Amino acid sequence: DRTPTPKYPEAKRAYQWVAIEAEDLAAGKIRVRNKYQFTNLKRFDVLWTVTEDGKVMAEGPLPSLDLAPGAATTVTVPLPTIMTKPGAEYFLRLSFRLHRDERWAKAGWEAAAAQFPLPLSTPRRAAPALMPALTVQKTRHEIVVTGERFKAVFERGLLRELAYDGLNVLTGGPRLHVYRAPHLNDDLWAARDWRLFGLDALAFHASKVRVLSAEKDMVRIAALIRADGRPGMAFSHAALYTVCGDGTIAVDNSVLPLGRSIALARVGVRLFAPKSLDHFAWLGRGPMENYPDRKRGSDIGLYDSTVREQLTPYVRPMECGNHEDVRWAALTDEAGAGVIVIADAAPLAVSALPYADEQLEKAAYPHELPESEASVVCVSAKTLGLGSNGCGPTPLPQYVIRTEPTTFSYVLRPVRAGEKDLAEVARRPLPGRVQPVRVARDPRGLVTLACDTPGAKLTFSIGDGPTQTYTAPFDLKDGGVLYVRARASGLLTFKGRFALGKLLDRAKWRIASASSFQPQEGEPQHAIDGKPAIRLGGHSRWQPDAPPHPHELVIDFGDTVNVAGVVYHPRQDSPSGRVRDYELYLSPDGSTWGQPALKGIFENRPAPQTVLLPQPVPARYLRFVAKSEVAGRPFAAVAELDVIAADR
Repeated sequence: DRTPTPKYPEAKRAYQWVAIEAEDLAAGKIRVRNKYQFTNLKRFDVLWTVTEDGKVMAEGPLPSLDLAPGAATTVTVPLPTIMTKPGAEYFLRLSFRLHRDERWAKAGWEAAAAQFPLPLSTPRRAAPALMPALTVQKTRHEIVVTGERFKAVFERGLLRELAYDGLNVLTGGPRLHVYRAPHLNDDLWAARDWRLFGLDALAFHASKVRVLSAEKDMVRIAALIRADGRPGMAFSHAALYTVCGDGTIAVDNSVLPLGRSIALARVGVRLFAPKSLDHFAWLGRGPMENYPDRKRGSDIGLYDSTVREQLTPYVRPMECGNHEDVRWAALTDEAGAGVIVIADAAPLAVSALPYADEQLEKAAYPHELPESEASVVCVSAKTLGLGSNGCGPTPLPQYVIRTEPTTFSYVLRPVRAGEKDLAEVARRPLPGRVQPVRVARDPRGLVTLACDTPGAKLTFSIGDGPTQTYTAPFDLKDGGVLYVRARASGLLTFKGRFALGKLLDRAKWRIASASSFQPQEGEPQHAIDGKPAIRLGGHSRWQPDAPPHPHELVIDFGDTVNVAGVVYHPRQDSPSGRVRDYELYLSPDGSTWGQPALKGIFENRPAPQTVLLPQPVPARYLRFVAKSEVAGRPFAAVAELDVIAADR
């Protein structure tokens, strides 16, 4: 029916026949190149628009542009004098539109456009020195902060309730979210790992929640939350809440993945609001859904819709409605009251849907979706691109997000009934804070700390040990509780706490035995040398004879390991020798094996394949038995074998 779909604006912007590039934005100079083969650009009217936080503040036409096919020129936009507002952003947009009706489109149809951020800004004002007073009540399970016209209740590290003027705007507080109801493009490559490692059913445990400071008009609450998937996948999430007397709550987050490196759907938090908050407005990319690799046709602007209208009507329900580069997003009810989520330090990706990912995934068709029970908001620092793996390639590397340390900050603030200018609400002063500390640990156990606040001084301590100034990576391969702090003049200190498990020490590993191997090319130690990209790895003998299956390899870990799973890296350059049927045995002494701990079939593909045990098993020895090859040949090849150890 020719109704535009979300891919339309991206395709149109990519295919447009006018190249529009910034030359000197401060002077309003734009470079224009005519990419048409036979059309002069005087066929189009050229219009310019300047916006302030999405609102048009100046606009007008440019003189007719007599530009022959293939030619280029510089045009100058008569930018107005702008008195910038603290915290506001300004954009210039150029639009080429048909001057008169054509057989295929009416006058005014936009043939090409581009948007540019203007180099104009005034820093956001600092929060006032004194805000309305707060009271704090602590019980065994709750921390209740009450202020003028609002109440916030923290329980087990979560913001369980947030009420403004008696209206509870949260029915489920911000909780780490790294999953999405798989797109058709996700199914063939990324989604299998999400399900394998339990990212669709994380179990959350708040190990420590404490009030760091309680001033008359400001309270700071720190929470350490561990999110566990299946063995071999977990996240340590440090969240620092700064609650202000006016109802503003700033949330600084540092997420440390613990486990395998896989592609994630997103890294962010998910909030549930009452379904009565069904009006969604945002300053970001729109109006249709967009993603990191499909956003350049979606200009930054001020958009609004209902939450239900954010559902893209795909044949099979899936995650949808994402918007990139969001500055703020608001959920309000019929009276205009609700909550606004403000991106702090950097834009975020935001979506608001009437269903959670779990509900979308269960439905085979849209009519199977249940009645909505909430407005579900996802606020993400990173979002996986789309790619086209339903029938083509996966997303390009720059659009794939992996299990890597991530920091982000956002702010929750009340929207009172009758407040019409949401951009002004978002621009109001925020408490100045040091940005969160990013914590990373490499395979050797070396920990690196980083903070994006210029000049921040970092310190750390391990367990009950002394506080140390951070100057270089330090060893923490044996794990422990890590406390980090970042200080900077005039800003509130960031404090975070992380629990890290003991790393698996592969330096002690050795090959105890191998049924056969090819000398000088397929030595079994190649299967544990940490180089899975090597051509053969460990390979069974093929000269002068090729023994039949089964082939087996026994690894001695050197210590007892709580084995939760095994990662098999097949041969990379050829399917020859790739294992099909396999069995895994575990032993405490290298002689007592018993029944297979796991058996199954590997796929014929070069990517690593992970198999998880029903329950972790303590063992010192692993026996890997190859029972057949993918093409029935008498070979077996292992580029690398790795173990997933349960850290708790």
